[in-house]
Amino acid sequence: MCQWIRAFGIFEGGGAKGLAHIAALKQAEVLGIEFVGVAGASAGSIVAALAAAGYTADELFHPNRLGTLLDINFTDFFQPDWPRLKKLTRHLRESFGDQNAFRTWLSLHNLYLDHWELLNRLYDECGLFDTENFRDWFGGLLERSRLRNRDATFADAPIRLKIIATDHERREIVVFGREETPGVSIVDAVCASISIPFFFKPFVIEHPPGIHRKLVDGGVVSNCPAWVFDDRARDDVGLPTFGFRLLDPPSNRSVVPLLQLAGDLLLTGLTASQELQFRRVDNLYIDSVKCTSGTFDFDLDSGAKRRLYKEGLKVGYGALFRYLKAPAQLAEACRQLREELGNPNLHLRLALYLPVGRERMRAAYSHNMEEDPDYRLEVSMSRSGFAECWKASPRECFYLDYTAALPPFKRPGIRSGLLVPILDPDSRYKRLDVRARPLVGIAEFDSDAELTETFFRERIDKEALKAIETVADVLFEEN
Repeated sequence: MCQWIRAFGIFEGGGAKGLAHIAALKQAEVLGIEFVGVAGASAGSIVAALAAAGYTADELFHPNRLGTLLDINFTDFFQPDWPRLKKLTRHLRESFGDQNAFRTWLSLHNLYLDHWELLNRLYDECGLFDTENFRDWFGGLLERSRLRNRDATFADAPIRLKIIATDHERREIVVFGREETPGVSIVDAVCASISIPFFFKPFVIEHPPGIHRKLVDGGVVSNCPAWVFDDRARDDVGLPTFGFRLLDPPSNRSVVPLLQLAGDLLLTGLTASQELQFRRVDNLYIDSVKCTSGTFDFDLDSGAKRRLYKEGLKVGYGALFRYLKAPAQLAEACRQLREELGNPNLHLRLALYLPVGRERMRAAYSHNMEEDPDYRLEVSMSRSGFAECWKASPRECFYLDYTAALPPFKRPGIRSGLLVPILDPDSRYKRLDVRARPLVGIAEFDSDAELTETFFRERIDKEALKAIETVADVLFEEN
């Protein structure tokens, strides 16, 4: 890349799936993304902290190189009890599998007799494992990093670092960072953030001084904390935020329906809460990694680790790719339309609006309007021309005449516009007529030239659909 792009990076929690974040970090390096701030919850906090400490992706993990920092046996953190936990897990599946209720009840007695030590520890200490082994290992990584200190604090981090944990007793979120907790050690914050409830014991940390708090996994309240840099400095306003999510593999739904329902409801609540948080963040680009490994698959072999890394590499063709390619693609669409109009010097702007929830759309990508006051607009999908364009069947373009009245959110001088539906490029819809395919967004062309509706429709409508379909194919292609 000829120029580095400054941005914030958010790494979602996901247990053993967190290894895929290293590949996302690699793609960001290759594409020229310079993170000025990183944040994460749970496994994402590990990657965020190591990136803030100055490690490169290749130093952390490389699929074809032995001895990298994360090329380790993660089950070493849970010894000597990992084999006993695996046995307990198998017994639980057998006890709550496809048996009838009576047989399940009878098996509970044997379950306790076979695993009484682990179950008692879970009951007495609210967790099976402590984080001491992990803490010692992670402190060593910080000592070998540019920080040169296993007890480095957030004030020592060369870039902004935010880590999320949960105070379950106070029922509140805890944000560790340079501004919030400058004197807290990074390794302690990471230990708190990875403490998956019941799997790890709650991590006790003294913050503020004199007050000891029991903290658990930050993913309980915000697994992908894209909002955490809302307090960004004046020089950082407008910088993009790239969020990297880790999707679970398809679940095995052979367990007891009641337990499946409980799990589904919990995950639905967490996911819905996360989606609501995303709506608040401007200039946010989310990439999702479809993982074949699960959260608790800590006993990954080398083949599974390489596969997980390869899955993470696909993010380079998602949000990162779209962000870097969008300006050139939109500029090309405008050039084509100027040619159709026979006026290569026409002042023409283009913004791509994407849904933000059910009621609003936000200008996620734009061309030729970065210095204008209506850059990054949000518009209503319940009324206005955007609503008509979104709901129209069959799909069609909508002409906007601003000569009589200019909306208050528009840049002064804009006289006419055209809304063009962005068609879903998914291969499942390719067989459908172009005007019957579902939408993924709306493109708005506008200009300070006085163009009549007839001229706009006859000269732009057909070509605009063709140009935007090409842009949609590039911007929204499947990973």
